[in-house]
Amino acid sequence: MGNAWIYFATIGAGGVAGWFFGPLSAPVADLPAIAYLPSAASPLTSQGAVSKISAMTPGEIKFRIETILASPVRHSQELQLLMARWVAVDLEAAKAWMRAFPDDQTRPYDSGSQPLKEFFKAWAALDPAAAMAEALAVGGEKTFTAQDSVIVGLARADFATIQEVLTNTPAGKNNPRDAVAELMKQLIARDRPAALALARTLPGAMGDGAVQGIASVWARTDPGAALVWSQEHPDAGTRDSAMKTILTEWARQDPQALGPMLLQKREGQADVFHMDAAAEAVARLSESSPEAAAKFVKEFYPRDKLKANLSSLFFRLMGGDTGNPQSAAAMCAVVNVLPAETLATTRLWRNSWMSDLKPSWERILAEPDSSGRQFLLGEIGRKFASQNPAQLIQDVMKLPDAGSREEVLRVAFGAEGGFNFTLTREGTEAFRKAVDSMPESVRNLGAAHLAWSLGALDPQSAAEVIRQYPGAVESRNLVENLGIRLTEKVDLPTAQVWAASLPTAEAQGHGFSGIVAGQYSEDSEATSEWVRSLPPGFGRDSAASSLANRAKEDDPEAAFAWAASVQDDKLRNDAAKEVIKSWAAVDRHAAQQAVEESSLPADQKTSLLNSLSGQP
Repeated sequence: MGNAWIYFATIGAGGVAGWFFGPLSAPVADLPAIAYLPSAASPLTSQGAVSKISAMTPGEIKFRIETILASPVRHSQELQLLMARWVAVDLEAAKAWMRAFPDDQTRPYDSGSQPLKEFFKAWAALDPAAAMAEALAVGGEKTFTAQDSVIVGLARADFATIQEVLTNTPAGKNNPRDAVAELMKQLIARDRPAALALARTLPGAMGDGAVQGIASVWARTDPGAALVWSQEHPDAGTRDSAMKTILTEWARQDPQALGPMLLQKREGQADVFHMDAAAEAVARLSESSPEAAAKFVKEFYPRDKLKANLSSLFFRLMGGDTGNPQSAAAMCAVVNVLPAETLATTRLWRNSWMSDLKPSWERILAEPDSSGRQFLLGEIGRKFASQNPAQLIQDVMKLPDAGSREEVLRVAFGAEGGFNFTLTREGTEAFRKAVDSMPESVRNLGAAHLAWSLGALDPQSAAEVIRQYPGAVESRNLVENLGIRLTEKVDLPTAQVWAASLPTAEAQGHGFSGIVAGQYSEDSEATSEWVRSLPPGFGRDSAASSLANRAKEDDPEAAFAWAASVQDDKLRNDAAKEVIKSWAAVDRHAAQQAVEESSLPADQKTSLLNSLSGQP
């Protein structure tokens, strides 16, 4: 008989949540009884599942497990019940099936971890020692999952048995810290004194996990007692991590009471301040009062920790909703109480709490004017400008205070933020129009970023922007990048005209360097001929210096000759040093001989030879 198609139901908390169907390879006549399968009229409830599964034969259990594992929907609760029943009624059959799973004798236990976990948890409830012996013998990466599952499944055993199994489990690659922590969470609810006593006897990572599991549960009901108990542990690392867990939970329950704890020190320990706990406390307070959050920071954040933890604090404040008005108000209030010296060296725009910029920008923009708001607009602006510079400029130009407008734009488009614009052509066109509306004092900064974003799309238009706004060439990265881009679109003589037209000698040098960088990898010979053809001057010196740097690994002798041909003393010395350093790493004698036989000035020869011998 051909394959049969049969419907299965997806079981949710409220009954049948959906349906799917699929083929079964077994002939219909050979199918085991399927009365236990759910139907729309008879949803599989937890009680119903227990009743139906308890009436199933081992063969029916095996068939149902395989059906679940083959389906696109995993019934985790049903799989757990099925595996527990199978282990109880026919352990040997379950063990044999699991050893062969997934029907590949060369890869036992090497498939999905869910059935393996349920099997070992169920077996641990019946015979912990035997289950752990089998878990240790599994081999490969799966042995760690098996061991963890046995440990979690020990919760129903007596404490003496638990201690015996854990004590006899060797510390392996996994060091089952997390599994022991999960076990302890269950044991402390069952018998706190016994759980506390057991935690003291476990070594290494197991002991650390035991303390963490107890701390995370106990801190919810009595964080003070949990803290005192954890600090009696002999291992400093365990004490510190437990304190972090307890203080963070304390912050959720009573952030004001936590404050003084952050400033306490204990004998033999460093400052117990934990940024997670402090950030959690501020976040909780900010939900009802941004002012209270700012006051907490002012009173309880140790000043030497502020800079390092400010990003973590703001990440916690933003939480899951980066557009939360309370979060924006709290951030402004917090920044308002921070010392000026902290803000002067803080760069929040580099950190992950800014992952969703538009709502953050809009919420901070909507806050009342303050020094904190001004600072945050600039920091968020550094990143937001790279995504939507036109929108940023339009929003900033609506600010009532001219000084504030200029300052935010100066920070947002400052070179410190880097050139990381990857705009579409439409976005670049909008940006071009917005740049014209910027205050004259900062317009060149916007123009530099506009030229960068145009460089990848239309380098010739980018060159026109630089001609229109000569002050944009202050950025070396911008000019060199544009030189590289131009070599992809135009010939060398045209690129040369562009570089020579730049408004300052320094900018011209950067332009010629960029042309060499863009052309050398494509055609080194043509690049060398072009540099030879350049008239003397700073542009030619910059090109020769760049060529020496590019050729130093491929042809150090030629690279040194290019460096020596540079007329500008500083450029020549810098280029020669780089070449000789690279050359000496491969052939020190040849590098030294080249210096000695060169026509370089005597003082530069001495300087290069001293660098080879390690002398200043």
